[in-house]
Order: sequence, then C-alpha cells, then structure tokens
Amino acid sequence: MDQTPEVVGIGFRYSVIIPHRDRFELLTKLVASIPERDDIEVLVVDDASDAPTKEKLSALESARRQLRLFHQPAAAPQGAGWARNIGIEHAAGDYLVFADSDDAFTPDAFEAFDDHAAEGHHDLVVFKASAAKVDGSASTRTDFTHFLIETAIRMGEHGPIDRREILARIDPPWAKLVRRELVRQHNLRFDEIHHSNDVLFNLRVLTHARRIEVCAQEVYQVLDHPASLVRVRSAAMLEERFDACLRFNREFAQQGYAGRSFSVTGGYVWQARSYGVAKMWELVRRSLAHDVRLFYPLPRYLGALIMKLRGVHPLQIRFYVVFGRRE
Repeated sequence: MDQTPEVVGIGFRYSVIIPHRDRFELLTKLVASIPERDDIEVLVVDDASDAPTKEKLSALESARRQLRLFHQPAAAPQGAGWARNIGIEHAAGDYLVFADSDDAFTPDAFEAFDDHAAEGHHDLVVFKASAAKVDGSASTRTDFTHFLIETAIRMGEHGPIDRREILARIDPPWAKLVRRELVRQHNLRFDEIHHSNDVLFNLRVLTHARRIEVCAQEVYQVLDHPASLVRVRSAAMLEERFDACLRFNREFAQQGYAGRSFSVTGGYVWQARSYGVAKMWELVRRSLAHDVRLFYPLPRYLGALIMKLRGVHPLQIRFYVVFGRRE
C-alpha cells in the first residue's frame, strides 16, 4: 500500500499534474486553459529546467492561485514518469488530471469533467483529445484514439470486444479522469523512464478500475511538434519502448487478452535497422524469449489487403489488424 500521508480537508475535486522542462511559454498557455477555481489545484513538477526558467516558474507560482511548484534536485532530467509520480504523491484532489506542458485544455473541458465527477462513482473517465501541428494545421496523431473511443462507446460495456481491451490501446494519461483513491489504494505509479512511461500505468488503472465511463467529448488539445518525444528517435528510446512492449504483453496476458490484441514487436525490429543487423537480431531473440509475437497473424494482413481493395477506411483496417475483427 502507498505510505504517502493523506492530505485531508482541502476540498479539491481535481489535481492537475503537469511535468515540465524548459517550455515555459507553452506551459503558461496550458495553465491559462485551466479555470481558477477553488476545487482545482495545479501541480507543476519541473524536471531540471535551466535557471532563468526556474525563476519564471517561481513567479508563476506566486501569481497563480492554487498552483504548487516542485523542483527536481538532480542536474539531469528524470523524465515525465518521475514528474507525474511526484505529482501523484502530493495531489489532494478527488480526481487526477494529467497534462503535458505543451498542450492545453479545451474551453469547456472542466465543465465536461464536472458532469462526470459530480456523479461521484467513476474510477476512470476517458475523453477525446484533438491534435494540431505547430503551424495550426490538423494532425492525425489522435485519429486512431478517436476511432477507439467511438468504437468503445458504440460496443458498450458488453460488446464483442471487451471495452477494457480497447481502452488498453490508449496509453497517454491526458484526456482522462482517474480517481485518486484508486491510484492510492493500489499504489499505481508511472515507470520512471523517458519513453513509454505511461503504458503500464494505463493498463494497471484499467485492471483495477471497476467503474469506467467513455465520453465522446473533446477536452484536450495536443500540440504535435517535431520535438515531441513520440517523434524523437534514438537507441535509448528504442530500448525503452521495446522493453515496455514486452512488459505490456506479459501483464496483458495475465488479463486473458493475449490471444487477440497483443502488442507486436516487428516495428521495433524494423526501427533497429538504423543500429545494425546485430541489434535487429537481438530484438528478435528477446521477443521470442518472452513469447511475444513479431507480427499479427497472417490472416489479418490478408484480410486487411482485401479490405483496402474494397475501399474500407484505413482506421477500420487498422482496428481489424490489431483486434482481429471488424468494429
């Protein structure tokens, strides 16, 4: 059990947890998108920003009511997983709301949150998020997530595919309400790595949540820019993402889903070509050693080809390949 002392008597409904590092101007836009209300606290966890940025953060803390700032004492950044865990340890709200420092909430996001939080019995509420590029043009980054949410709503709680199985493919913690008591009771934390730190946190929340709601309303705006961690490629990134995939499959199998929508490693093996054949072969061997498939079953790819020839929408095809059945 979590040994962190309970914070009582505060009366916050939401704790908004924001990891940050050297993106102050974008952070101010995010903070401005959060209403200044008595029941909302904002926890900014700075992960080794430079000295001028730290001064600006201190000024922001003084200017913004109910914003608390936490600094990472080490010189080297520890990653968003570490920062989110610090936020969890200090949060006092009924619900945890996670945000990245370069994104923003929609104008009516917290009204949507209120509609669900007021019912008081949800462990997890999943909403939609939109995405845009730096120049303001549309991004496709959240398209498949939208499709998954719409499918989960349409199928309902007792559809042909378990709703949790669909939601397990939506890793990012933003655009969700997570009951703090659930996280505290089961001592749930993010992996303290720089990449894919949210994969197992999401799966474990789904494992323990008993009351889940899925909502079609957009509450969050993702900034899709070249410096995003999802865009950066490196050997360290590849290793962390591959390892997270192996661990996801192990825990996913424990939930009884591994026969259908497991996560495959073929894409990571292909990315490893930049680091030589030896690295590619290493990932193949590790996949086989952990009983993780490199690819989905061949009939799914053949079915996907037929669907493409018939003009089926690409998102429907992707869903079929991942889940092994039409939505």
